[in-house]
Amino acid sequence: MFNRPTTTINVRRINPHGFASRVYVDSHPPQRIHRNPASLISTYHPPMKTLHLNADQLGLNFDQSLKLANAAADHVLHKQGGGMLLSFYDRDRDLESPNGVSECHLNCAIPGWQDYAENRGGALIVNFEQGRFVFCYRPLDF
Repeated sequence: MFNRPTTTINVRRINPHGFASRVYVDSHPPQRIHRNPASLISTYHPPMKTLHLNADQLGLNFDQSLKLANAAADHVLHKQGGGMLLSFYDRDRDLESPNGVSECHLNCAIPGWQDYAENRGGALIVNFEQGRFVFCYRPLDF
């Protein structure tokens, strides 16, 4: 990462907060320099793997799908100590957990419950019937 030189000009007037304003001549403000490169590594989250299950012929309800998803997550994540449920989405009831995580994601490509899980170490999505029930898990030995 390199720093691009940026020319600044101090403006004589005071902004409403009582501080002298700065105007950047080019359109990019100075880049933030990370003093600890390890902090960049710890914020990277690998993409979550998805297990798609088509069980529509079985007529599973939410609770039955959750039990099957828990068993699948424990099996897939067994080398990391099993799986812990982080978030879920129930399309039938338009219910998500944690509640309200999609409020800021109305026009986003990633739903709030998935973003929540990804940012908390999520590693597996169990997706029933093309999004009818979706469960996100992280390994216990994180």
